[in-house]
Amino acid sequence: MASIGMVIDGKYEIIAELGRGGMSIVYLAIDRRLNKQWAVKEAKKKPGNDSDIFELTPIAEAHLLKSLDHPNIVRIVDIIEQGGYIYIVEDFVEGKSLSEEVKRGPSSPELVVKWGTQLCDTFDYLHSRKPPIIYRDMKPANVQLQPDRKTVKLLDFGIAKTYKVQNVGDTHNLGTRGYAAPEQFDVSKQSDKRTDIFSLGVTLRALLMGKTPYDSEFYDDIRKQNPVVTDGLVKVIAKATDPNPEKRFQTAAEFKHALLHYHDKDAAVIRMKKRKLNSFRGLMASSISLFLAGLILLPISFSVRSVDYNDKLEKSQYIECININSSKYQAYFRYLEDTNKNGNLDTLEFDTETLNYHNISDLEKKREFALEAAYLKENFSSGQESNKNNIYKSINYYEDLAMNFSVDDENYSIDSVNSDMEQELNNCESIYQSIGKIRVFYSDIYSKADQVSNNSEAYISDDDKNKIFANFKAINNYVNNNKNQLLNEKMNEIFNKSHTKYENVSDFYEYMTKCQGDCLIANRSFFIANESQKDIDAVMDCINSESTYGKSQIIQNSLAMPKN
Repeated sequence: MASIGMVIDGKYEIIAELGRGGMSIVYLAIDRRLNKQWAVKEAKKKPGNDSDIFELTPIAEAHLLKSLDHPNIVRIVDIIEQGGYIYIVEDFVEGKSLSEEVKRGPSSPELVVKWGTQLCDTFDYLHSRKPPIIYRDMKPANVQLQPDRKTVKLLDFGIAKTYKVQNVGDTHNLGTRGYAAPEQFDVSKQSDKRTDIFSLGVTLRALLMGKTPYDSEFYDDIRKQNPVVTDGLVKVIAKATDPNPEKRFQTAAEFKHALLHYHDKDAAVIRMKKRKLNSFRGLMASSISLFLAGLILLPISFSVRSVDYNDKLEKSQYIECININSSKYQAYFRYLEDTNKNGNLDTLEFDTETLNYHNISDLEKKREFALEAAYLKENFSSGQESNKNNIYKSINYYEDLAMNFSVDDENYSIDSVNSDMEQELNNCESIYQSIGKIRVFYSDIYSKADQVSNNSEAYISDDDKNKIFANFKAINNYVNNNKNQLLNEKMNEIFNKSHTKYENVSDFYEYMTKCQGDCLIANRSFFIANESQKDIDAVMDCINSESTYGKSQIIQNSLAMPKN
């Protein structure tokens, strides 16, 4: 059995335990030759004498996985047999399991659909193999959510099986109670692709509710725990989790289509379609009279809607306000700030199909909202998060600001090496757009540092490093030259709304310089090669020396290098 410090096959050194289950233990290991981290799964080559499991050995899992190639399935790179155990070396996937998301509370429908459709694609791939592969243990704990909070990867194929058409029932009734389909515990039935659809449906229900099948509230109406879920999505989940396999979605592709079009099943949408169909002829016949009546009633209608909007705003019925008039900004701000105070901001997004702040008609208010949403989500104190994870949580809003809400380029980015930040910032229409571009620049730094850290063949040249430092200095100069704008009343109002407070940082200007210091410090191994004093000096030169934060010895100490 492995232990910390043990070296497997002469190159994989065990440095930490990541987790354990009934059939295996997963360790974090480092390849001593490539200096790269891997996940290593350890299990006995043969189950114990009290087990009737034979074909579901770790070796079978390893060879099953090694034959797969899909972006949402963890990749196996090595299989080692040593001392009565088998060690499966896999990609180390950063992030947290979806079970952690369930613990945090209800997730937004948009995020759940995004994750769910990726998993549908994964199961569609597995089910289309020859012979089909049935996963059989779909649950939040077996799905890893990467730091960008958009991409998921399926882990642990310990009880997966190949589907045999002639079989009457499963040889082994394995699965996790609560998530497993009923047929997995019926010896007369065989699990098939619909078994995975059931478990995925239960998993998505758990994410939407922030509850597990072991909580009594799990069996309530989903909307009781998550009011923003519409009845269309409830219907899709209900169909996926029907106890009768014949009544479920029959394929993962069918389930994905339903998730992407769940609004079509909303009662309000159905009623609207029926009304349009039934009233078309009547509307055509009476169009002239309706037009004349509209001229009289239009001012009255606007007045009634305005009173209704304000009344619901006072009652904190923000979604109803937005449904009445999505172009007014007041409900968006109140909803954002109340959610932040209540501690639920991590689970709410404002750039979705049903709740979209882009509809705000006042451009200045839209800019203010994007910055406030990005800043509050980035500094939301729901646990100790890394700077990288924090900026990933808010990057969509910063990108909107950087693009000035243009829809021409959906894949907008700033390359920290090849972009000219001085020119980028000088071309900005507002301080909000500048902040957006700066934060997108930092996001690219975190991403490049990750690539170098995870790939032994990747590196940053001195020439590229100099370009990045030049861009940091351009940002530094811009922030100093626009200090007054960063200290205006609106910026400080936004700054003071965050739960998180930082030592030596008292306003938005100092917060911007802190962000630059954080980016340089967090990625110091990316910038500082072989403890080069030249690189240390370059890093220090990029940190704003005028601000309180910049003067702090915290920065110098954090570099863990001798002072000049």
